[in-house]
Amino acid sequence: MSVNACRFTTAAVITAILLLTDLQSPSVAEPPRIPVLVPITGFLSLEGTSQRNGAALALEGSGIALEVDDTATSPEVAINAFERTITSGRARDDIVAIVAPMLGTQMLALVPLADEFAVPMITISGTARITELGSPNVFRFFPGDAVVKAAHARYAVRELSATRPAVIFQTTAYGQSGRAELDRNLTGLNAPPVLSEGLDVSVKDMLPV
Repeated sequence: MSVNACRFTTAAVITAILLLTDLQSPSVAEPPRIPVLVPITGFLSLEGTSQRNGAALALEGSGIALEVDDTATSPEVAINAFERTITSGRARDDIVAIVAPMLGTQMLALVPLADEFAVPMITISGTARITELGSPNVFRFFPGDAVVKAAHARYAVRELSATRPAVIFQTTAYGQSGRAELDRNLTGLNAPPVLSEGLDVSVKDMLPV
């Protein structure tokens, strides 16, 4: 997903939440909270910063303060950010929803917490396993790997006439999820991958592959 798409998708998500929330209701003692947990540092910092900017755009003029916590790129940091959000001075019931990170490993770690505290989380992560867990508190605002990689495989085989495809993927949860879906779909199209190679996100030179 491009940086601009991250910004506008996040803005659209928060705007939808605002439209469904009655900010003028007498029962609302304080403005609701929509915490934004995104990677401001690390290899997804550009996308995370774009999400933060999209959130700021959506909340402008709403009377709701922008709450952003950096999840960096590890599940542990994301869990700490979630727990800080839940245990802050404001009442947990004020949280309408949490805009959750896009990194699959972090989302998989946060799903049990969302269920424990019954807090809805909205994510644009494509990792297939996230919604396969069956949590009633996780909402994906982006097509998952089961949809996207099926389209990728069909395009490669039917439009590009690929018969011996190779799959190069990131060793993150997102990359491994995508590899599994590509393997399944390409095999189903009678064009199984002849090579599957995983790369760490820190690798910048792909020539050896």
